[in-house]
Amino acid sequence: MSPEAGTDRSQPRFLVDIMLGRLAKWLRILGYDTVYEHLTDQLVLERIRQEDRILLSRDRELVALAGEGRAYFVRNQRPLRQVAEVIRAFRLDPERYFFTRCSLCNAPVEKVDKDRVGAEVPAYVLQSQEDFWRCPSCGQIYWRGSHFERAKAWLHRALTDRGDWPEEILPGRGDGPASPRRDQRSNAT
Repeated sequence: MSPEAGTDRSQPRFLVDIMLGRLAKWLRILGYDTVYEHLTDQLVLERIRQEDRILLSRDRELVALAGEGRAYFVRNQRPLRQVAEVIRAFRLDPERYFFTRCSLCNAPVEKVDKDRVGAEVPAYVLQSQEDFWRCPSCGQIYWRGSHFERAKAWLHRALTDRGDWPEEILPGRGDGPASPRRDQRSNAT
């Protein structure tokens, strides 16, 4: 996690339609600026133009309306395969910005001193971790714990394995990398 990575304007910025929530969370985990909101088709089209974003969608009609170069039709139906597809299609670097954005609200995270998060994280985390990051928008706190390593392993599998994905490794299920950990959910907005 580096402080400047979440704001690199040379990287593509995405708007992910409402059908692809897990893909949106994974792109945020990878550190890519990804808007995910429930918007009408008209608002989607306006936002991608106003904010110079690329629409990711499984809605062929919406992709056609967005126009060439403004949208990408996501072919895969399974979330981790969608992640691999988008990484390949846009030649994204899956390691460079890993965990530099808040997976909940998309804001770039900021490094914070350990003593500033002591009351907000479990004691065992405070004892075992030295580095912490906080989302300045929603207050979510991140550290490089086991969830960080699991997310890297799942990403590697998404990029190398063509087999079926067990449900327990999909973001949004249990303590997957895109879900706030049980002990952090009170910080999520």
